[in-house]
Amino acid sequence: MDLPPAFTSVCLRASCLALIVTLLAALPGCARLSSSSGAPPAAVADGQPLAATNRTKPSRPPPVKPITLAPTVLTNPPPRYPLITPLESVFGRVVSVNAQAQFVVVDFFFNSLPSPGQRLAVFRLGRRVGEVRASVWAKGGRMAADILNGDAQVGDEVRAEERTE
Repeated sequence: MDLPPAFTSVCLRASCLALIVTLLAALPGCARLSSSSGAPPAAVADGQPLAATNRTKPSRPPPVKPITLAPTVLTNPPPRYPLITPLESVFGRVVSVNAQAQFVVVDFFFNSLPSPGQRLAVFRLGRRVGEVRASVWAKGGRMAADILNGDAQVGDEVRAEERTE
């Protein structure tokens, strides 16, 4: 015997619904779908049952207040890189000594070169050991200087002395 298609789909829907109800009832923590009185369970929101009039009509959320921001005061941001101040004093190291001709070659690295004729002191291990006078011969960061008194060795420091007169 063949059943009409409408009857078959109704039976299929009913059996699926019965299966879903059985599965939901078996899950722990789920509310029972039927009470002992046979009445449908009341809807619950935030642990409190809803009134019968609220079941079908969803409540509106409270209005959202606009956010107001305090005015900001613009200040100068901190510098991105540390400020570097150039050395004002003259400082270098002896890289070559010619004792016969009484001159030295001084490398001033990235420091400023002394002016020609400027007198410079020579220091070894923090003690003054001589004095030189800057000449006009310079190339790059190196400059020749005449030895005036004392002696100089490779590696000695050459710097301008702060004279208090």
